[in-house]
Amino acid sequence: MAGFAGTLAVYPIAAFVNAIAGIVPPIPSTALFVGLGALNATNGEPSFLGLVLAMIAGSIAGDLVLYAVASRFDFRRWPLLSSPRAQRRLDRIEDRLTDEALEVLVISRFIPLGRTAVSLLAGAGRMPLRDFTGALTTASVLWALYSVGFGWVTARWIPVPTIVAVIIAIVLSIVLGFAISRLGDWWIERRADD
Repeated sequence: MAGFAGTLAVYPIAAFVNAIAGIVPPIPSTALFVGLGALNATNGEPSFLGLVLAMIAGSIAGDLVLYAVASRFDFRRWPLLSSPRAQRRLDRIEDRLTDEALEVLVISRFIPLGRTAVSLLAGAGRMPLRDFTGALTTASVLWALYSVGFGWVTARWIPVPTIVAVIIAIVLSIVLGFAISRLGDWWIERRADD
């Protein structure tokens, strides 16, 4: 892994994985970038800046594809999103999206299916493309810095062999992501009740 991480191919491949992760949410793009950030901390490769830029590019590309899909198809009828619970959740997110787009886009990165749902809602007509792209870019920068930075900081603070540092960074990011996801759920529910 460390050998491949030192090649230029790692950046477009990682960006592609992140773009696809918006469309196919089970792909663990955050864990990939956390792990690569830990590799940077222990080996100096791949480039920290290169990883951040790749994650930003993949995030923007994947979310803009979802935006375009939702502008042409009624995604609320998709089986995965058609349950009454999913519809209520989409309604709550949609209510927040108009007034608090940046907050919703940042928090959605940590909620399972959140990134996908928010991009679809924005594309379905709730948000103009220009506004979505601006908030998306800012959210993508913050998410990329968090993900790559978390891996880097974890590997620097815990002096263990590279593979152990990568595993620890990924596990800790999943635990922190779960906690942020629960807080995000609470925030969406609380804001919907206001």
